[in-house]
Amino acid sequence: MEWSNPVKQEAPAEDDEAASETMPHPRANTAAAYVDGKVYIFGGHGGLKYQRVAFNDLWCFDLSTGHWSKCDYANNPCEPRGGHSIFALGRKLYIYGGWNLETQYNDITTYDLDTKEWYDPNIYNETPRWNFCACMVEAIPSWKYFVFGGEQGDFPEGGPRRFGAFVNTS
Repeated sequence: MEWSNPVKQEAPAEDDEAASETMPHPRANTAAAYVDGKVYIFGGHGGLKYQRVAFNDLWCFDLSTGHWSKCDYANNPCEPRGGHSIFALGRKLYIYGGWNLETQYNDITTYDLDTKEWYDPNIYNETPRWNFCACMVEAIPSWKYFVFGGEQGDFPEGGPRRFGAFVNTS
């Protein structure tokens, strides 16, 4: 019944630009999923020295070794975002929703852990949503992804960023 730090590698100094090659930069609004003994995180907002960067990088934390590694891509990932969700089904990661400083998202994007390819399954929700709660549930005849709450809003591209309207819908 004691907390411990599972990371076995040394964190680089905050001003070390090489830090982006050994472990993720500090961030908030990221999302994580567990697959085969590894935790994958995608996106978020933050950066070194209090930057306001929207990330679209994918990192893997191996629970058996305690080390981070940056995932390689065979093609381009989806747009940078935070406040999104991620879930795993089989050996695929699914990214849904979120926002960055310019856009709010209502799409699902998929990353295949075996082929290292991103693809767009062309699945959209009616309204963009971010900072919500979500859960993947095994159901009959197939898995279901439930989304609840969060924020929604319609902001002009490049316009001022403000809080969205809180929602209590699924």
